[in-house]
Amino acid sequence: MRLKPDFVASTVTLTDGFGGAAGTFVNLPVTVTLACNDASGACIAQPGTTNKLDTLADRLMYRLAYRNRGGVDSLVVTHSVDPDGVGTRSSALAWYEVRNPLGNPADANPLLRPVLNQNAVFDPGAASDRWMGSIAMNKFGAMLIGYSIANANVGTLLKPSIAVAGRHVDDALNTLQTETIAVTGTGSQTGTLTRWGDYSTMQVDPADEETFWYTTEYMSADGTFNWRTRIVSYKFNTTTASADGDFNTDSNWNNGKPTATKSGIVPNGRTITVSTTSTAGDLNINAGGNLVMNANLNVTGVLTLGTKVDTGSNTLTLGCAATVSGASVTGYIIGNLQKDFCSTGTFSFPTGTANGYSPVDTNVTSLPTNPSSLSVKAFESSRLGMTSLNSVKRYWALGLTGNLTTNLTFNYLDPIDVAGTESSYKMYRWNGITSTAVTPFTLNTAANTMSVTGISTFSDWAIGNLGPTASLVNISGRVLTSGGNGVNNAIVILTDTAGNVRTTRSSSFGIYSFEGIAAGETYVVSVTSKRFSFSPRTVTLGDDIVDFDFVSDK
Repeated sequence: MRLKPDFVASTVTLTDGFGGAAGTFVNLPVTVTLACNDASGACIAQPGTTNKLDTLADRLMYRLAYRNRGGVDSLVVTHSVDPDGVGTRSSALAWYEVRNPLGNPADANPLLRPVLNQNAVFDPGAASDRWMGSIAMNKFGAMLIGYSIANANVGTLLKPSIAVAGRHVDDALNTLQTETIAVTGTGSQTGTLTRWGDYSTMQVDPADEETFWYTTEYMSADGTFNWRTRIVSYKFNTTTASADGDFNTDSNWNNGKPTATKSGIVPNGRTITVSTTSTAGDLNINAGGNLVMNANLNVTGVLTLGTKVDTGSNTLTLGCAATVSGASVTGYIIGNLQKDFCSTGTFSFPTGTANGYSPVDTNVTSLPTNPSSLSVKAFESSRLGMTSLNSVKRYWALGLTGNLTTNLTFNYLDPIDVAGTESSYKMYRWNGITSTAVTPFTLNTAANTMSVTGISTFSDWAIGNLGPTASLVNISGRVLTSGGNGVNNAIVILTDTAGNVRTTRSSSFGIYSFEGIAAGETYVVSVTSKRFSFSPRTVTLGDDIVDFDFVSDK
């Protein structure tokens, strides 16, 4: 629902924001009974007094908190409920996370609607009452709930106290971690006063967007109108790089190396090198920080990009629950990026090249094999087979392990990537030297995007127009010693301008040949041998070439 102010008439209208169409309200499935459904509304028993406290269970608690983590939108909220549904117990905490809250509930595409990502009733103790909760989410997607807790049972006798329970982004859905008592109260509220601190609040510190601050009340002694306020703060386990060096060396971090449950931060001025395959939960690479990948890296939580990361010849893998925050023209991945999918839904691959950010947006609509993994790598040139005069000077290599179907949107840069007539561009998928025109496609020249739907086969993807059909030619020659003798079993390598490589070996007389090569292209031919060295040669093929010989340097 949305609040629509009319500043002229000084009125406010509560609307669903989607024109009032039927079914456009978002409903939370509250399957438990509200707490304290008695005449007085007060049911929280306290040690040492018959006076009971009100849970205010007829309303959601302060505050309904919104968090946008790089395109992952969440609303989190909590309220008090009857923990056993029959009134024997008094109060527990129901909590909810709604994803894509700004989506249209009436949209024909279910992936564009708000969805209840997770919810549960938190009731870890057999008898204690929990009420007056407040929940928030930090930039990593971790949540913390603060609340009041009391237990009047003989043997426990916990006077109204302050407690918290958290959830790391890697924890199982619909679960919170072990409860922590932040402040043990030493007083119960006596007399006939039932109201207890009407509201409490959990907030995230704007200075780092990860520290939680919680404020609420307690009593140091039995009485009435003698409340005290306590402010507590919590932070999920975090470590910051304190020296340049290896990712897995504990001493390079102020709290040991990052783990699945310990967030890692690479701050400005620090260089951390991944030397062996490593795994981290949350990883935050600040602007000015540097992550060098000499091995593969797996991130299972939130990857925060304040700068570019070049994977080199390695792969950065994001787990099924992983998300990306901060992706932008100054913070993205150069190289091979893989995402594991355990459910359908959307994900934007924050990929690019040295000359710009060009993400690939996915919307997985079918997942026959769960999990499946999709990888994306951007290249900074027209794909071989496309005409460089009338195509995007960028292409993408996509790979799949498993089985999924997805919609794809490729983002390119204008004017850096645009050559020729942009409105004439088409979509092509390449498998080696074979191209396939992909239809239907949607070209948006204003947004510089090309979109296709229902894709389940992946290789190279290019935008633009095919080059002229190349005639095929041959090249051959001999590999010789300085004395003119043939060199046997030398490796001859043919490399085109896109980096594609073909190899062959010389015969016992030093003869080699390549057949079926595209004419009109420039190639580098090089030779390697255990006994002799040869200088590489560059050639532009217009027709068959024979006697393209190599003579050893010594």
